[in-house]
Amino acid sequence: LGIKVDTLKLSPEEWNRTNKIRRLDEHGKLVVDYLIDEEYARVLANSRKKNRPRLMYIDSYSYPVSAGVGSFVETERPEKILVPECAEAEEADYVLTVKGDSMEPEFHDGDKVYVVQQPAVDIGEIGIFMINDEAFIKKLGKGQLISLNEKYKPIPLKKDDSIYCCGKVIGIVEELEEE
Repeated sequence: LGIKVDTLKLSPEEWNRTNKIRRLDEHGKLVVDYLIDEEYARVLANSRKKNRPRLMYIDSYSYPVSAGVGSFVETERPEKILVPECAEAEEADYVLTVKGDSMEPEFHDGDKVYVVQQPAVDIGEIGIFMINDEAFIKKLGKGQLISLNEKYKPIPLKKDDSIYCCGKVIGIVEELEEE
């Protein structure tokens, strides 16, 4: 007839178990069904717990770092946020939010990034930089800060500017799944 039928292949142990269940009276079958349902729910709940990432708290500053033309940064106290436990979260000192598209395709508007606080980064590394009280996420070049998005020109570092490296960007915070 051209109909494919999936055949259920049971192991000898499964055949033996099935035959035992078939020989039970109605009360015995109810007890076995109840036990199977309870055990299935327990195993399912445990597997969901294993798939859930462990969480940890980290400092987060609400001001965004510009991935565009700059944003004014005010001194503020960090808030504690929950992030998935991972190597980057363990190493990072704080989290900042990216604003703009100049660091695409690697960093997008609204991404939260892990930052290790340090006074300098090597050429070619992504850092958080304060230039004249504006915060930027950029790649350090020779005498300039570079956007990853080619539609943005590099920002030259002038000797009259107030320039400060806040730290090195080491990763993006994974979004927590809502349940």
